[in-house]
Amino acid sequence: MRIRLTLCLFLMIAAVLAIPHRAQAATFSADLTVTQNGRAHSGKIYVRDNAIRQELRLKNEVQITIIRLDQKLVWTLQTANRTFLETAYLGTQTDLQSYGIKTEDIRETRTIGIEQLNGYRCTVIQYRFNDPKIMMTQWIATKLNFTIKTEIHGVKGFNLTQELKNIVETPAADTVFEIPAGYQKISFTSPDTP
Repeated sequence: MRIRLTLCLFLMIAAVLAIPHRAQAATFSADLTVTQNGRAHSGKIYVRDNAIRQELRLKNEVQITIIRLDQKLVWTLQTANRTFLETAYLGTQTDLQSYGIKTEDIRETRTIGIEQLNGYRCTVIQYRFNDPKIMMTQWIATKLNFTIKTEIHGVKGFNLTQELKNIVETPAADTVFEIPAGYQKISFTSPDTP
């Protein structure tokens, strides 16, 4: 159970790292790779102005995270047992804090250049933290107004890379951003809760 909860947190954070860097993002879908400490997971991501859906293949199931910015909700779906966990979306800053990244710990934010990545012109931004072991770099596609690659190093022993490839700028059906019929809501309980 602890592994599954850690995985849910990891997936929610991975999805949050892709939240639009500024105002509205373009509408698109893409292949997604999330690599944590050398272990790669592949999947898909769907984006529209007020919602993000991320699907990752993990062992023998697909883990789905839907972020509804318009409703300020995050749904984490577990396809194997057709359940979902609903949590409040409190903003990027709060979600990054759960991974050990705090805004006040950012010592420096700087644009380190412009690069072409996966067919898109990107502004590359590097974040340096008070802890010199921690560093985060993001590649923000100008046309999409969306982060298409993020690298985080040194947070609680984790190294994380998330990258979008094969980006297709077409809208997904509204149902992609909803909980499928037949899923049961579950509650998150702490391991300390009796």
